[in-house]
Amino acid sequence: MPEIPSPSFIKTINESFKQAELYRQSLNARSEIQSAGITIATYGDDAFWNAGFPLEEGKQFQFRINFVGGDYIKTLGLELVDGRDFNPDLGADSSAFVINEKFAEALGWDDPTAEMLPSTRFDSHEIVGVVKDFNHASLYQEIEPVLFAKSPDAVFSGINSLSINSATNPKVIVKGTGTDFESFRALLESEWEKVFPSEAFSFSFLDETVEAQYRADERLGKMVFFAAGIAILIAAMGLFALAALSISGRTKEIGIRKVLGASIWSISWMFNKEFLIITLAGILIALPLSLYVMQSWIEQFAVKAWPSWVNFTLLAIGGVGFTLLIVSAQAYFAAQMNPVKTLKDE
Repeated sequence: MPEIPSPSFIKTINESFKQAELYRQSLNARSEIQSAGITIATYGDDAFWNAGFPLEEGKQFQFRINFVGGDYIKTLGLELVDGRDFNPDLGADSSAFVINEKFAEALGWDDPTAEMLPSTRFDSHEIVGVVKDFNHASLYQEIEPVLFAKSPDAVFSGINSLSINSATNPKVIVKGTGTDFESFRALLESEWEKVFPSEAFSFSFLDETVEAQYRADERLGKMVFFAAGIAILIAAMGLFALAALSISGRTKEIGIRKVLGASIWSISWMFNKEFLIITLAGILIALPLSLYVMQSWIEQFAVKAWPSWVNFTLLAIGGVGFTLLIVSAQAYFAAQMNPVKTLKDE
C-alpha cells in the first residue's frame, strides 16, 4: 500500500459501509436479531490491519486497526472499561476512536478519553472509549494495541504506513435470539436477497472461524489422546499379567497366612504395597517428563495457560487407584481359595 491511501480507496470503503448498513438495518427490523455490527476484519483470524504513525521523538508507533459500524462492540461482547461505545447511526462518530487497554498502556495514558493521538498529522478526532484487552488474533500472538474507527478518513490522515491483512469489503456480524441455526440462516439469506438481489450470499459462524486457527492443535490432541489410550491399555495388560504372575507364585504363602489368621485386607495390602512402589516411581519419572514436553508445546503460544496442579494430582491419584484396583481384585480372588486345597496342591 502507498504511505497515504488514495481518496478513491477511502471512498470505496465508505461506500461499501453504506451498503452494509442497509443490510444491517433490515436485519435490525427483525425480532429474531439481537444485535448486528459491521466490520472490515473478522475477529480472531489475524485480519486486523497493521498501521503506524511517527511519534514526536521520531519513533514509529505500530498498532492494529479495524473499521467498524453499527453495534460491533455490543455484538461481539467486548467489555468497555472506560468511556462509551460508538453511536450505531450511520455518519455519527465519524471522527471518533475506540482503543483497547494495550493501546493506552503503550502510550502511557491514564485517562485515554481525555487524550489525542500524539501526532499533528491526524485530523481532529476524539477517543470516546476503551475496551478491555482481547485476543484479536490467535493465542499464538500477543495482544497488540488496537484502534477501532467508524470512518477511515480520520485514521488515514495521520498514518504513514498501512498493511492490509484482509478483504476490504465489510462483513456484517449478527447475534440471534434463538438456537435454530437453519431458520436463522434462512432469515439472513432472505433479508440479503431483499437488499442485494443480484449478489451471492455467503455465511459462516464466527466460532468456526476462530476454531480453524487451532485445527493443527486439535489433530495433535487427538493423536496424543489415541497414543495415550494405547499406552494405558498396554500398561494395564502388563500390570494385570505381572500381578497375576506374582500372586500365582505365592499361593502357598497366602494359604499359610490365612491359616495363621491373616485377613483378606492384609494379604491384599502385602501385594499392593509392592506394586504401589513401582507405580509411584513411574509417576515421579513421568510427571517431570510430561511437564517438560508440555512446556515445549505451550511456549509456542503468546498467551500461556498452564493446567492446574489439581489436574496433575488427580492423574497421580488415578494411577494409584488403577493399580490398587487391579492388584486388589486378583489378591482377593487368590485369598478366597481354600488354604487346605492350596497347601495340599503345593
